Amino acid sequence: MQTMNMTDYPSIPKSFLEYMKKLHSKTDKKLYKKLLDVEVLKDIESKFKNGSKITNLTPKELLGKIDFKLNDLTETGFDSVIAELRVIHLLDEKGFQDIRPVKAQKVPRPDIECQRKNSTFSVEIFCSPNTSNRWNLKKYYIGKANQKKKQIDNGNGENKLLMLVLNSSPARELQSAEDYSNTLKDVLSELQTLYLWEGDYFLGIMTSGDCVFHPDI
Repeated sequence: MQTMNMTDYPSIPKSFLEYMKKLHSKTDKKLYKKLLDVEVLKDIESKFKNGSKITNLTPKELLGKIDFKLNDLTETGFDSVIAELRVIHLLDEKGFQDIRPVKAQKVPRPDIECQRKNSTFSVEIFCSPNTSNRWNLKKYYIGKANQKKKQIDNGNGENKLLMLVLNSSPARELQSAEDYSNTLKDVLSELQTLYLWEGDYFLGIMTSGDCVFHPDI
């Protein structure tokens, strides 16, 4: 395994580098054993650098806005930070503006507030489970959406966007954009009919290479 000096990555906050070192040494998961590889560090450096530029925050300030806990060595702790950085970049690519991460508070709040075409959006992000076992995407999305509804409803946006970030998996990448779009249609229909969701809700799925929204944004 090739590694480099941590000072080669000035955009990665020092506290997050320390967290990565701790996660690398404490976990048995193969996924995190590569955290200190050069290519992984370069990718995370790029994500913080781009996120900082998009949000007009320093990398340290940006990390402070994300719900990051130094001692959370679960898989969701690391994944949630990377997922939010990925979504910030995605929103910028899709024409969203004034992208503002929201610091966690006692009252649950969405992860991001932003604007697009004179409309305001509240954005809540969640990740797929890191598992090689079979799992039901539709059932998982509906469960998470109902868990996250209070947070996103507490946002300032007139529109609500729930974003699922899929962790890389060969099996998941076999699904097409049309498959994901159809799943989102089914999810929103069930949320509206069985769980009585009302209002301007948008659903999204982000893969390693693309994203799908329903309804279209």
